[in-house]
Amino acid sequence: MKNAAMISLIFTIGLVLAIVVFMIWARSPHPIASALSHTDEEWKEMLTPEEYRITRKAGTEPPHSNDAYTYMFRTQPGTFYDVTGEQALFRTEDEFDSGTGWPSFTKPISPDALIERTDFKLGYPRTEILSSTYGHHLGHVFTDGPEPTGLRYCMNAAALKFVPDEG
Repeated sequence: MKNAAMISLIFTIGLVLAIVVFMIWARSPHPIASALSHTDEEWKEMLTPEEYRITRKAGTEPPHSNDAYTYMFRTQPGTFYDVTGEQALFRTEDEFDSGTGWPSFTKPISPDALIERTDFKLGYPRTEILSSTYGHHLGHVFTDGPEPTGLRYCMNAAALKFVPDEG
């Protein structure tokens, strides 16, 4: 009986340590994003207060809060970029109305455009989405989207810059 209790204790300690290590690893910045990033003060000068709060501090805007998203994005074909305008993230043909009040997409423009990492801010794991160039927080991805991917990339409109196609 002592051996079974000891094995159980060792297993529990190992599991707790593994979870702690995973959480630390999941929150660490992506090497590409941190290598190209600006200082915090530079970001505050480059971004609006709302863009800074969302992209640099992993904030969330209220649903239906971005007028430009509501009135322009759905009517013109184009590309959604990171708020800096430097990295293409999504295309309008991959956008859909999720009914959530946030821009939603079935897939990114390319697999290398995004970084996925686990966040536990609400007490349970969610998949956070960041831009791969600067590591900006964009939103989260969920598995309740439409075909063909079944994914819903739920993004903050203030973290995106829309550029309509020319022509």
